[in-house]
Amino acid sequence: MNNELRWKQRFQNFEKAFAVFQRRIDEYEVHTDEEAYQMALVQGYEIIIELAWKVMKDYLENVSFISEQFYPLVRDFYFDLKKEL
Repeated sequence: MNNELRWKQRFQNFEKAFAVFQRRIDEYEVHTDEEAYQMALVQGYEIIIELAWKVMKDYLENVSFISEQFYPLVRDFYFDLKKEL
């Protein structure tokens, strides 16, 4: 698949997921005591982080900023950051 098309499709998926996540935040603000809403927020957050990583990776590959030799460095940074959160 063409890298330019790939990152654009992933970005569209990210935008859709982020819109859903924002709606879940609004619902959580109304139902703060219900565990299901809290769990939905955590899962939504994980999805957003994963999609953001994939968009960033595909975009940087598309503009030739990341080559195969730098990918492990960026990947390790991402997973280290994810552990911190």
